[in-house]
Amino acid sequence: MRRRKKNIPRAYEIEMIWSKRAPLGPYPLVLVLDHLKAGFNVGKIVRTANVLGVREVFFVGMGPWDPSLARGALKATRTREIASMAEALGILRSEGYTFFGLHPRGEKLLGELPFPEKTAFILGHEEFGMSFAPEEIPNFTQIQIPQVGVVESLNVSVAASIATYDYLRDRKLLGKPLPSGAPTP
Repeated sequence: MRRRKKNIPRAYEIEMIWSKRAPLGPYPLVLVLDHLKAGFNVGKIVRTANVLGVREVFFVGMGPWDPSLARGALKATRTREIASMAEALGILRSEGYTFFGLHPRGEKLLGELPFPEKTAFILGHEEFGMSFAPEEIPNFTQIQIPQVGVVESLNVSVAASIATYDYLRDRKLLGKPLPSGAPTP
């Protein structure tokens, strides 16, 4: 029996229709995926965003990726496709967000600084980093996850999960009831 080849662009298009209509996550944290590779990391980040109640995930400068890697989370997680980081930063700035970029050599350590309610974590490309010069962005702080091993950096999906969890810990949202009107699992 011959297996049909999966039509990833079409599957992505269908899941994105649902995703754009999904309710916003209950917590005002946004994950911005800056030109990430369209591989398995994106699906893992979307799953983390859904599980931990992230408000929204921005896909910046990315093409279609296989939504089966998110194990059903894409259609249940609010996302936006945005052409450029300038546009993404403009949208978030107008909504009052503060920017934090995850970087292996960030100027602050995760856990050293409090996160404002409206926080946006920027996650750069796995090989090339962020597509813009962070020092040119007002109120942009690069943070690093403390590490003790010899490996230079964590996988981007792991880093997103750790930073998201730390935001919830810092804001004292872990184990608390969801805000009224928030979708329940």
